[in-house]
Amino acid sequence: MQQFGIAIALTLATFSVVTFPAQACDRSIPCRANKQDAVTQTLIETAIALSEKIRDPEEKAKVQISLAGYAINVQQREMLLKQAYTAIQAIDNPIKRAEALADIAGTYQASKLPKREIEKILVEAFAIVTPLPASEEKDKALNQIAFRYALNGQYDQALKVIDQIKDPFGRSTTTSFSLSVAIRAEVEANNPEGAFKLIETVESSIADTLSDQPETAKISPELLAQFRQQDRRRQQAHLLIELAQGYREAGKAQLFQQTLDRVYRFLPEFSDDELFVAQLLIDLEQTEKATELLNRAEQRLLSNARTIDILTDSRADDSLSLSHLAEGFMQVNQLNHALQLLEKALQASDDPSWQAATLNGFASQLYEKGRTQRASELLTRSRNLVQQISDPQEKAAALVHLAITYESVDQKNEAIAIARQIQQFPIAVWQEQAGDLFRLFENVGDYERVERIAAIANQNEAWISLVQHYMKVKDFDRAIQIARSIPSISQRAAALTSIAADYTKSGQIEKGSAMLLQAFELTQSTQLETSTLTSMFRTYLEFAEHSQSAEQVLALMKLIKDPAERETAIAEILRYTETDSLNLASWVEVITGFSDAEKRDEGLSTIAYEYANRNQYTEAIKTIQRMQHPASKTETLLGLMNRYASSDFTLSSAEQETLRTIVQQLAF
Repeated sequence: MQQFGIAIALTLATFSVVTFPAQACDRSIPCRANKQDAVTQTLIETAIALSEKIRDPEEKAKVQISLAGYAINVQQREMLLKQAYTAIQAIDNPIKRAEALADIAGTYQASKLPKREIEKILVEAFAIVTPLPASEEKDKALNQIAFRYALNGQYDQALKVIDQIKDPFGRSTTTSFSLSVAIRAEVEANNPEGAFKLIETVESSIADTLSDQPETAKISPELLAQFRQQDRRRQQAHLLIELAQGYREAGKAQLFQQTLDRVYRFLPEFSDDELFVAQLLIDLEQTEKATELLNRAEQRLLSNARTIDILTDSRADDSLSLSHLAEGFMQVNQLNHALQLLEKALQASDDPSWQAATLNGFASQLYEKGRTQRASELLTRSRNLVQQISDPQEKAAALVHLAITYESVDQKNEAIAIARQIQQFPIAVWQEQAGDLFRLFENVGDYERVERIAAIANQNEAWISLVQHYMKVKDFDRAIQIARSIPSISQRAAALTSIAADYTKSGQIEKGSAMLLQAFELTQSTQLETSTLTSMFRTYLEFAEHSQSAEQVLALMKLIKDPAERETAIAEILRYTETDSLNLASWVEVITGFSDAEKRDEGLSTIAYEYANRNQYTEAIKTIQRMQHPASKTETLLGLMNRYASSDFTLSSAEQETLRTIVQQLAF
């Protein structure tokens, strides 16, 4: 959405989680399976047996908490939670112990257990953390505990926890998030009055947010108090509007109107901040009320009453305020009035750069609304104003902005003429604008100019654009020639990789392999970071779209000399690549040979999940058998169980028996 509020609102970004989620089984929150047959029961029982072999109490508690979410019955869940609680008591690090207790409270909440039981756990966690010295780790644990309290409907207690958070910004964001969670809980309980009461408790955190800014010392206490009040009103308005939006999207018309009525009763308090609320109402398609606020804002602005600017202790600039107001009237389709205010804004400024940029913005909006002639007139005025700018670099930047605007309103000839004018300046003047310039010429199809900019300004992005263009028109020789001339080695490798992918995609496998090998050798000879190499391979796999592409990449990765880098590269590719086209057996063999046990378990877990996606559960279990750590085995087994139990796929009786035998071997 377009922002045109006059004063800054530094804390609003954290208030945006009042949502109406659909019910789903999310792997991050343990949930029970949809079907339970012999296979499901065997999987969960084997996972429980494996969890008992985990020695580290923190790992053991984490796994058993997850297992509790998948329990077949209440007795099994209670047993697992008791075991997890016992393991938590053995965790030496008090912060880790408190975080584990917060996790177990989360499982209680997901399982809809009594709130008093959840509160007992949270009281214990808070008591552990309270006497500890201030630290980032303590703040993190307090954040989790506060979140759980809010989810438990105990927002007052969440605030007490938050008071102990040392970091001002962390305290502010945790407050905001906890409040949003509490509001969402009231919404889901169909209790709008509860949500309204929570919104009324909002306090401005502007002092926390500004505490690390040097400008804060210049602010008088009176002005800070005034701005805190403005900030509080903005937060409340934002939350009410979000609440209304959520009700509307959920199809709850009565609650939507009820929330809007609250917003409207709230409006008189916005005597100096109407533009902010008007924008929120425009986004909610409440045009009539938004227009009412815009009219109030206009009366105030033209009577010389201004909004306070917190950081300068001064009145907001007339021209900026009026242009924002004009944008508001433009959005409610009062175009003539918007243009009248625009003229007043321009008259209030003596800065040709700002005037030209403002005209460009309004020209774009008028074009979108079908007022093409009026848009052209504004751009002509902008062009004349640019000529008045004396600083060469500022003038070049203004010309680029103007050219881009002309291109966006389909006046390509004008855009090209201005862009060519810019190139008559010395390179030092327009080099900072080279990126925008080449994109402009790219948009209008002038690749000769793109190539000239790439050569003069040494623009890597322009070189890449040229490579992509010549690949698109199937001039591979020219694409390769340009790719090899790119100054940046990493960008050169990326360009060669793109060409390789295009070759492979078109069925020219040998040429694709040869080009990919060139890119790989380039990274090896110049010792580029492994992340650059894996990024290059991921790009290839994404765009090559060929059954052999993954095997081509695997073959090259085997050539990486350093074992640790080789394993990292393979693990990264597997983590971020679509695995449905992989020859899983060959990848299993490579990953099984990893010296790093953690990377080996992670890679094998990914392969096991892909086997499950293909409904090859026997192979999935065999892959898990190759893993080392009981915790990794258990977590992967749980993932497989959830996929199997929530899918429509069913094994035959004979297949179930075979799988049960293999699964049970995991526990021994």
